[in-house]
Amino acid sequence: MKVNIFSQNTTYAKPTARLLKIIVTGGGGGGGGTSAVGANQGAVGSGGGAGGTAISWHSVDELEFPILLTVGKGGSGGVGGNEPQSGQSSSFGRYLSASSGARAASGTAFNYGENRLLSNGGSGIGYGGNHMNVRGSAGTPAITLSSGYESGGGGASFFCGGGNPIAAGSSLSGDPGAFGSGGGGAFSVSNSSAQNGGGGGDGIIIIEEYA
Repeated sequence: MKVNIFSQNTTYAKPTARLLKIIVTGGGGGGGGTSAVGANQGAVGSGGGAGGTAISWHSVDELEFPILLTVGKGGSGGVGGNEPQSGQSSSFGRYLSASSGARAASGTAFNYGENRLLSNGGSGIGYGGNHMNVRGSAGTPAITLSSGYESGGGGASFFCGGGNPIAAGSSLSGDPGAFGSGGGGAFSVSNSSAQNGGGGGDGIIIIEEYA
């Protein structure tokens, strides 16, 4: 067996193998950033969604070569209070594809003691897989309560968990995703500068060749 891993767009020529297992994952959505905050204020960003995954088994003789491989990039995290970006979809020619994770939301300043819920990014799903079409996990919302607050975590992809949620005593940028998972939201405490959300993980295509 030969395993081919693709992280960039390219074309795939007809192999000498007779059977292929193809795994296609879309890019993850970016996590939310936070704006600068003043005294007795905080801010939290929500988590981006993960890209979907499609899995197929194909005889080489069933396919037309060369095949265009499109590997979707992960969405950038929110820069301060600016909104993050959704990921990009991935595809194996016209045979199977996987949509991207949606972006999260960036957080503005709130006064300590407020209650808020900041919406998360939804997930992508696989299409055309004859073995499996998998939906990624959505990110989690950012939660603000009178007793504390937490940023959102990025959604998990088929391959990898998303960026972690944050509930800390200092301001931190969001955790990045990987292999199609979503980026985590940023976290800001009193009298701090703007923080960036974690970027969504780039998509991936894996082709296993069997003689």
